[in-house]
Amino acid sequence: MEPEINIYKTPDEMFVNAVEKISSLINFYINRHSRCSFVLSGGKTPEKLFDILSTDNTVQWDRVFFFWADERCVPPDSPESNYKMANDHLLSKINVPQNNIFRIPAEKPHDEAAAKYEAAMKHFFEGETIPSFDIILLGVGNDGHTA
Repeated sequence: MEPEINIYKTPDEMFVNAVEKISSLINFYINRHSRCSFVLSGGKTPEKLFDILSTDNTVQWDRVFFFWADERCVPPDSPESNYKMANDHLLSKINVPQNNIFRIPAEKPHDEAAAKYEAAMKHFFEGETIPSFDIILLGVGNDGHTA
């Protein structure tokens, strides 16, 4: 896929267009291999995107598998949790089985959380020579950090 630069007049116009592209990609991967792996990022930027994406009826949400690019070391119900934000603005609003949600168990000690998350990803991608996610959504923080 070739890089593409789009310029929008308003944030709302950008979010609507981003949702159209994301939905199109999700459907492409579902048609290609019956599922789509989608990595989410946290922060404030994706909230509006997730709100709009949650209303898209063209996606077979039961075939989408959600992962996280990053997470804070907090329980899943913490206001600081990237999982909580995604759940509040997307996951709780769509018809997605809980088995399709691969949350980082960030409330556990760091080493244990990382090992459990790694094991879950290895199981999901079992049999693939080079595991790769279909869609990775990255945000950019005010200080320039990603994920």
